[in-house]
Amino acid sequence: MESKTASRVQLLATLFFSILSLFLVTNSLKLQPTDHQCLQSMNSWSPALDSVRYHWETFQNGFARKTNYKGPPLVETEAAWDNLRQETPLEIPASKLPELQQPIERDWALTSPSHSNGVQGHLSVFRQIDCLSLLRRHTYRSEHGYASLPEFQGSEMQIMRRVDKCVQHLRHTLMCAADATPYLIKLNPKRPSGEGPDFDTLHYCRNFEELREWAGVNSVRV
Repeated sequence: MESKTASRVQLLATLFFSILSLFLVTNSLKLQPTDHQCLQSMNSWSPALDSVRYHWETFQNGFARKTNYKGPPLVETEAAWDNLRQETPLEIPASKLPELQQPIERDWALTSPSHSNGVQGHLSVFRQIDCLSLLRRHTYRSEHGYASLPEFQGSEMQIMRRVDKCVQHLRHTLMCAADATPYLIKLNPKRPSGEGPDFDTLHYCRNFEELREWAGVNSVRV
């Protein structure tokens, strides 16, 4: 009788701890933050945060891979880069400026002269793309007609100041992101060293096209 009682107690204890473990595992999964919660906690405020979506993507960075974004400034190349741009500003509520650690009292450019509730702003990614495009164009400017563009107006010193400013901006951006994804080294008998880097790395990317579309829909005319 005592043996049966002990077995029953052991069975009940096992069942109890199994249910408890299942509960704890299920509850821990529920407690894990979502992508959106992580986004909000790890980024400064932005009107575009709710539109950010993620996807896994392996970069295609082989030297021999063709893309409209690299190479000489052909018509297709210029069109591809221009298609990445978003020049029309967004309206940033003045009430959100403290969350960006910006003073409300500053002489901001307003979206409407009739009220001071909306400040003109842009998403930083488009500034970074413009900077990268400037460096690209500066590389090819001796063989392509970029002289009429605003960024190539003025003296050579003024042009180089713009280029240096973009280098600094992109350096800040890259060091802030500090991508820790490893790239691997593969054997390559065609290289003098017998090996070379493989830059086709896996990343959890924001959907740029959706973000660009959001910026276009929510832009304001000033």
